[in-house]
This record gives sequence, structure tokens and C-alpha cells, in this order.
Amino acid sequence: MQERVADDANANVDILDVVLDGGDRFFDVLKGRVVAELLARVVNLLVDVVQSVVNFLQFTFQVLHVLRNGVEVRLDVAQLFRVRPIVTSHSLEVTRQNLLLA
Repeated sequence: MQERVADDANANVDILDVVLDGGDRFFDVLKGRVVAELLARVVNLLVDVVQSVVNFLQFTFQVLHVLRNGVEVRLDVAQLFRVRPIVTSHSLEVTRQNLLLA
């Protein structure tokens, strides 16, 4: 390197300048690495947010499914109680008709 410096028209290059230039290039590489790591973190954060939204929606659908099943059971029970008096009154009418015909 000293031979090239000696042949160069600008021979005022100091070894410290070469070291500092190498250090700057090294820090530029590190800056790029830091930017890449920050970008990766942002992407991971976005993936986590999307996954959280998906999990929340799945939980919401499960809650709605449970509520739907509860309403369905209530309707079945209500229908059972509504049918029972009709069956009872119908059986009483049949019994009355049988008594009148006998």
C-alpha cells in the first residue's frame, strides 16, 4: 500500500486516514445490518398484529357459536313447553269425544 501511495500524486495519505476510512465502511455495513434488523422486527411485529387479529376473530366466532347454541336450546325448550299444553288439550278433546260417542 505504501508503494501505491508513494506513486500516487496525492502522497499526503496517512495510515490513520486509511484506518478511519475502513472504520467508516465497517460502520456503513453495520448500519445496513441494523436497518435490516429493524426492518425484520417491523415485519415480525406486523405478522404478530395480524395473527392477533385472526385469533381475536376466531375467539369472537367461538363466542357467537356458543351464544347461538344457547339460543337454540332455549328455543327448543320453549317449543317443548308450548307443544305440551297443545298435546294435553288435544288428548283431553279426544277423551271427551270418546266419552260422548260411547
